Parts: sequence; structure tokens; C-alpha cells
Amino acid sequence: MIDFVVRKKKITILIFVIAVIGGLYSFITLTRQESPDITSHTAIVTTVLPGATPESVENGVTKKLEDKIKEMQGIKSITSDSRENVSIITVELNKNQKPKEKWDELRKKVKDAEADIPNNAKTPQVNDELSKTFIQTLNITGDSFDDLYNARISIDRWKDQLKTVQGITNVTVVGMPEKQVRVDLDTQKMYNYGISWKQVSAAIKGDRDKTPLGNLDNENHRYQLKLDESYDPKILNTIIVSTTKEGTTIYLKDIGNAYMSTEKIDHYVYHNGKAAVSMTISSETGTDLPATQKNVTEKIESFKNSLPSGIQFANVYSANERLEELFGNLTHEMIVSIASVLLICSLGLSLIDSLIVTFAIPISMSAGLMMAPVFGVTFNQITIYGLIVVLGILVDDAVVVNDNIDRHMIELNESINEAVINGPKEVFTSILTATLATICTFIPIAFLPGMTGEFARPLPVVVTFAMIASMFMSLTIIPIFRQWYGKKHRIKDEDKNKPAGLLGIQIKMIIDVYANKFMPKILKNPSKFVIIAILITAVSYSLMLFIPIQLFPKADRSEFLINITNQTGSSIKDTKEIVEDVSKWVGSQPNVKLVSAYAGGPAPAMFVADESIGDGEEYGQIIVKVDTKKVSYENLIKEWNMKLKDNFPQAEVVPKQLQLGLPVGKPVVIRIYGQDMNKLRTNAQEVKSKLKSINGVVNIKDNIGIDNYSYKVEVNKSVMDNMHVNYSDITSTVRLVNDGITVDKFDDKKDLSDIVIYAIKSSEDPMVDFQKLSVPNAIGGQVPLMQLVKITPSFAINSITHRNLERYVEISADVTSDTTADAAMKQIKQEMKKIDLPNEYSWECGGETVESVDIFVDLIKLLAVAAILIMVLIILQFYSFSIPAIIASTFLLAFGGSMIGLFITGRQLGFMAMLGVITLIGIVARNGIVLIEFIEDERKNGVELNEAVIKAGEARLRPVMLTALTAIVGLIPMAITGEVLFKPMAISIIFGLMYATILTLVVVPAFYVIIVKWKNKFKN
Repeated sequence: MIDFVVRKKKITILIFVIAVIGGLYSFITLTRQESPDITSHTAIVTTVLPGATPESVENGVTKKLEDKIKEMQGIKSITSDSRENVSIITVELNKNQKPKEKWDELRKKVKDAEADIPNNAKTPQVNDELSKTFIQTLNITGDSFDDLYNARISIDRWKDQLKTVQGITNVTVVGMPEKQVRVDLDTQKMYNYGISWKQVSAAIKGDRDKTPLGNLDNENHRYQLKLDESYDPKILNTIIVSTTKEGTTIYLKDIGNAYMSTEKIDHYVYHNGKAAVSMTISSETGTDLPATQKNVTEKIESFKNSLPSGIQFANVYSANERLEELFGNLTHEMIVSIASVLLICSLGLSLIDSLIVTFAIPISMSAGLMMAPVFGVTFNQITIYGLIVVLGILVDDAVVVNDNIDRHMIELNESINEAVINGPKEVFTSILTATLATICTFIPIAFLPGMTGEFARPLPVVVTFAMIASMFMSLTIIPIFRQWYGKKHRIKDEDKNKPAGLLGIQIKMIIDVYANKFMPKILKNPSKFVIIAILITAVSYSLMLFIPIQLFPKADRSEFLINITNQTGSSIKDTKEIVEDVSKWVGSQPNVKLVSAYAGGPAPAMFVADESIGDGEEYGQIIVKVDTKKVSYENLIKEWNMKLKDNFPQAEVVPKQLQLGLPVGKPVVIRIYGQDMNKLRTNAQEVKSKLKSINGVVNIKDNIGIDNYSYKVEVNKSVMDNMHVNYSDITSTVRLVNDGITVDKFDDKKDLSDIVIYAIKSSEDPMVDFQKLSVPNAIGGQVPLMQLVKITPSFAINSITHRNLERYVEISADVTSDTTADAAMKQIKQEMKKIDLPNEYSWECGGETVESVDIFVDLIKLLAVAAILIMVLIILQFYSFSIPAIIASTFLLAFGGSMIGLFITGRQLGFMAMLGVITLIGIVARNGIVLIEFIEDERKNGVELNEAVIKAGEARLRPVMLTALTAIVGLIPMAITGEVLFKPMAISIIFGLMYATILTLVVVPAFYVIIVKWKNKFKN
């Protein structure tokens, strides 16, 4: 094959030119994203049951739906939250399931359960679109909330126009309540007139029920008949409701007032202290961020020509900002890495050889990117970091081939035409095996299940094709170039023994010392050196006890969150005031660039691994952006944590760092299962008190909270029957003072809005409003509500939670930077053993630590698969079982080096560090394969064992040193200035490769000699 490609050099060059052009085209056209698209394995089923208590929701809705959903196969967990008026069920699939098929099945199960839930419950909604691509969140600011509400028409128009942008699938507005035609009724006047709310409802419905008039046809024409309508809701005030005994007409305006209003305001937004409405733009998965952002920005700019007075657009955060920052840093790292690799190559190779060897990098990367679209891989941070990881490895094959061509020319005195054929041929098998061994460590990553697999999948795709291209380039382009250059620049006889490279003489001295002084000592007593290496490695493994475990690190960026939890039962007005005060305080601090505050729920989901807080009137969240050039966000969070506690003691106000990687739950999660909610609450309090005593555990809370303030309504059944009243009439009447009763729809020519009737509420005690209500009965009369019921102040449970159909309480907490989830959970488990739970009650751990165990188990399986594949390759090459065992020893050395690196640098052992360890296997196997193949070839030629080992060390030390150094130096920029997420990966590879290379040069020859001598002894 090598003869052919050298003879047909034009065809070979053409193929690589096509590959480079294809790679450049892919680079230009590949979809650009921050992270790979992740398919959500979670769906949410939401069912509204108006006016129902948590207990009624649990029994009437949640249990019915859960029973049906449980019939599905492949479900990891079913968690539910039964609250006042609503049931929220979260279904999570096992990681090996196909979500799309399962969500179709989920919809069928929910549909089947609809017949079993109450008739007044609204249709359950299944939301499985939880993995949309975030584009941008912007705030529309105004001088007041009223000004913003008055700009509703413009905001609705902007929202509709943004949806027309290609790729945009969803535009969500927060802080703008829906329109509602409100009818306020004076219950005292109604009672005096003898009119019930049912009569008012019937009158409004009758007025709204306008049957279309159709068409009028005659012999020559067809005429459409249209009824003249008013689109002003105040027209409802002229509806005739009833008449007095004297025949006087009673209009709606005589007993109330109809006007256009809004639903109850449940969210408030502030931008740098100004009133705002938030608008979040999302797209379908696979969207190119820069192109989409450009189109969105152009559309927003077009809106600015028609802004209402005082209304402005303000950017909060866009994914493209992060993308530009990320790609800018990555480009810098890649340039530095390529320059570093070139410098290392020039230390042992001539400048022209170094340049052509380094040329393998762009060629191989082009091939890797060219194949990316075929496998659905986008241009994201994983793709780029994957290329950086193998950047130094891509020159390995070229260095080995180039070095062997030199050896054939200088040591074996072959001509240039002979050397460019025989040199690559000699190392062809070892290069093929070594390349396949490296690929074998990456390919299993593609089979990681679930979200982690989708997150890491670009890595094996781009690396595999880049490595294949690198191998072919080294076996084709290098010989072709060396032949062309060698004919033009013949090596003079006096220059043959002159070492190439900037440090050629020094490298030759190292080779002489290693081969002629150090190797004889190793071969004299090989067991001694193997035992020393084993002891050193054993010590390095013990360092694992001191390395913190964290699946994904905290983000190192200018944005962070402040989570606000007000007291249970707090009104949106109270939470709004706290959020407003906190945002003003934050905005007054130095080096703060942006404060975007949200009351009534979480901020829009802008960050990949962001963990949302609760959605309710007692919750708030603030996004803060600081100038990280002037202040450390870590120090700022620690400082603010104390100040916020002191300044706002009435609520829980906690600054929180963003998380990188994938969402894996809270660092600390304890679940207690049982049936009695009071016992669960008591146990939860005991666990929370235990957690408070553990250093580094903060923000401790549970998912049921304390009871809400409530009014207990007790119906007198005998009186109700005597008065010809039913339960429905009572409950509907009571709703007049809270949620109101929806009567019909009103068309204002722009939207259809609900018409809702309410009782006018006094500012006095709510009991006064109850005393003014009258309930319509079956014979057309009215009965004062207080004759039928007894209403007393009470407390009501806030929430009833289930997990896998069983009631439970979940206690969760965060950890400070002084500890990790793993370390905290070890202490917590000891404390939990001291708690005596009632019979039939149990507890379990959850959150980050449990997810970590699952993911680490998957990674260890991949590690085993990669090692087995490499062993199979080596067995096939050498037809030996002992040689794979020798090379496998280098794996163990590499792991020890990784542990040393993580310990020294203080980095955590997590997902990316483990990926680094897995990829390390193939890298270190290369050196062992190249070294042993030479020894085997020499022994086949009749060279004595020790001499063959020494010759191999002498011939292969330079390429082994150069290839190891290029891989290490290529990763140094990532380890020092790279993203926090990828630093552990770079460190584990750098230290593992450094340690394994040094010991490989000792252990592999020593172990080889021991095995051969043992074999010979066994034969004799």
C-alpha cells in the first residue's frame, strides 16, 4: 500500500485536499452551540382541579393518574406534588429508554385515566418539551407596571413577530398577566333585589350567546348577515339581569360593574430596579445559535422604531454571549497548543520535519469535522475540547514514521527512495494497532446511556475520524514529502550523524545514558525495578482517599443567582417587596453590572444545569452579573451570604453559584417515606436539625413546608337539605371571594378573554365578606351562607408529595465551597443511623451523590470495555497473552499518575476526570506497543534478549519522548487557562501520561525480560 501511495502521490494528495476542503466546509457550516443537544428523559403532567384542597387533589387526581402511569415499563421514578387546585406529576425514564416513544405511551395512559378524575378537573396537560434550546432572555422595562400593562398590545405583537423568526419555536412572557373581563358584584344589593349570582351568570351567558345569522340568498346575490357588536366590555353593564316586583328593569350596572382588567398578578419582574416584563426566546434543538441570534437581534431592532413612550428593551442574557466567550477562549487555547506542539517537535526534529509533522493537526481535524454532520454532531465546546485533547496525539504517528525514515537512512544507509518505503512499512503494524487502541478508548463513550452519553458523544466521533486521518496522513503524506524534499536536499555524509532538532545533541545524550547505562542496570535486576514501580503506584492510589469527588464543578463565570424563599403562605405582594428590596441592595454594591429580579417564581431557565426553585407566591430569584475582572465571584458569594442573612431575616435569601455540566440534583438529598404527614414533618425537622450541625451544609429545606393559614368550612348537612341547597352551590358561592366564577368569553376584536364574576371584597376581616354571601337554592330563593356553614380560622397542609406512589418528604441542602456533596453525605449517613424512625417508615439518599454513583458505574464499565478491546488488538498483533499483560501494567501506572495530578492540583474526581482516565488507556498503550514491537522484531532477527531490549530503548526513546511531550504540552493550555469543566480532564491526562511514560520506559522492558525468562524457564 505504501509503495502505491508514494508512486501515485498526486492521487493521494488530491484525496487529502478534498478532506481538508470538506473539513473547512463543515467548520463553516456546522451548527454552533454551547453544548450538545440533550434529550430530556423527564415529562410533567399538570392537572388543575379548581377550588380543591391538597387532600382532594391527591385522592381525586394524583392517585388516579399515578396508578395508570405506573403501568408503563422503563420508568425510573414518578414524583408528584398535590397542592391547592393543582396536581403536578413528574415522570423520569430510565436512561436506556427512547423518550419519544415513551411520551406517546404516557399520553395514552393519561388519556385513559381522565375518566376516573372529577368532572370539574381540567384536561391533564403533558409537557415533554423540556429540552428546548435557549436563545435569549430580555426585559422590557417601563416607568411603572401600569405603563407596561398599557403596552400589552405592542408586547403581544412583538411576541408574535419573534415567533416568525426561523427556528424560533417558543416565546414566553413573564410578568404580564392575562386580560380578563372582571364583573364585581355588590352582594348586599343583590340580596336586596333578590338576585343570585346564578341569575347574573345566566344573563351574561344569554347576552354572549349570539347565534351566527348566516347568509341571505336571492336570485342574483348572496348576502352575509352580520350582527352589530360592541367590543367594549363596559357594554356588559347594560345587560338586563331581572326586574323588580314593580316591573322596573334591573341592569348589571345596578348591582355591579363590568370592566376590562387582568387576572390576579402572580409575577413581578425588575431590571436594575425598574419595572419590567420578561421575554424568553427558545428554539428547536439543533439550532445554530449565532445565526438565530442575529435574526432575533434584527427583529428586536425593528421594534425599536415603534416603542411606546418610556418602554425600552434590555438584554439579560443570551446563549450567544457565552458562545462567543467560549469559542474565543478555545481558539486561543488551540493556537497556543498547536504552537507548543510545533515547538516540542522542533526540539528533536529539523524545522522542516517539524512543520510537516505538525501539518498533521489541521489535516486530521478537518477530517474529524467533515464526518461530524453525518453523525449529528454540532460544533460545541465538547467537540472543540475533544480536538484539543487529541491535538498532541495527532502528530504521534507522523513523528514515529518520520523518525523511522531517518533511522533507515542514517543507521541502515538506505537511499531516500528505499527509506520512505521501508521505514513506514516497518512501523505500519504498530501504528495501526496503536491508533486502533486509542480509538478503542473513545468509541465506548458513544454508548454511554442517557443524558451523559448525549453530552459526551461528540468526543468519540470527532476524535475517531481525526485519529484515522492522522494515521493515513503519517503513512502517506509524510513519505511523499520526505521523498520530494530528500531529492531536492540530499543529506551530506558529514551531517548524517548530526542530531536533528534544537535539542538534538541533548536528546542523543539522554538516549545514550538511557540505553547504555540505565537499561543494563534495569536488565541486571528487573524484578527490583518492577517492585519499586508497583510500590510507588500503590502509594499514588492511596491518594484517592484524599481527592474530593464532585460529578460536575461549579461555574467560573460572571453570572450567579440569588434564591429567595419567603415564609409559607406569604402573598405575592409581600414577596414582591422583599425581592425589590434585595435587588436594590444588590444593585448598590460595587462591581455589579446587572440585576434582573423575579418575584412569584424562578427566573427563566437560561443556564444548562440550572436548578429551578419553586414556582409560587413565596418564591423569588435574582440574576446577578458582576465584573469578574475587578472582583472574585467566589469571595463575593461568601461575603453576600452573611450580609443577606443579616439584612433580610424575614426570608431565606441565598446567593448560589451556577453549575456546569448536566443537572444532577441537589448536593444533599434525604428522602423519608411514610403515610402520616405529621410524622413525616416531625422526622423532617429532626433530620434538618442534624444537617445544621454538619459543617459546610447550608440552605436546608424540605418539600412540604409548614401549614398554610386557612379557613375551615364545615357544612351543616341537615340545614342544607332543608333549604334545598347542594354542595356545588355552596362551593361556587365561596369562590366568589377568591378565584371568582368564569362565566363566558368576551371578544374585544384582539383576543378572547374570560368573563369572571367576583364578590366585591371589603378591606376588613374576610369573615365580613363571607357574611355578605348568599347561596341560591333549588326553589329560586337565597340562603345566607352563614346559615349553612360554620367558617373558622385554621391551618391547612401546603403540599402532599409522592415518590413512586408513596407519600414522602424530601430534605435537601447545598454545600459550600469548603466541602463536596460526597464528603457531606458521608457524615449525613452516620447521623441518619442515629434517628429512630417509626415502623413502616424508611429513608434513602438521593441527589448528586446517587447520580454520581450511577454515572461512575457506567464509566467504569466503559473503562473495562476499552481495556478489553485494546487487549484483543494486542493479542491479534503479537499472537501472545503475555504481551497484553505487560502493556496492561501501563494502564495501572497511568491511573496512579492521574490520581497524583488531581491530588496536587486540588481538582475533584468527577465525570470529566474519569473521561480523561478512560482516554488515557489508549494513549499510554501506544508507547508500549511501539517499544515491544521493536524488541520482538529484533529477537526474530536473532538478537539476544537483553541486547534487543537495549536496542529498542535506543531506537524508540526519541519518538516516545516526543509523542508524550506533544500530548502533554498540547493539553497544558486547557489545564491552566481552560474552562473549569475540562481542567480535571486535562490534568488527569497530563499527569497520567507523564507518570506512565517515565515508568513505561522502566517497567515495560523489565517486565518483558521477566516474562520471557519465566517462559524460557517453564519450557526447559
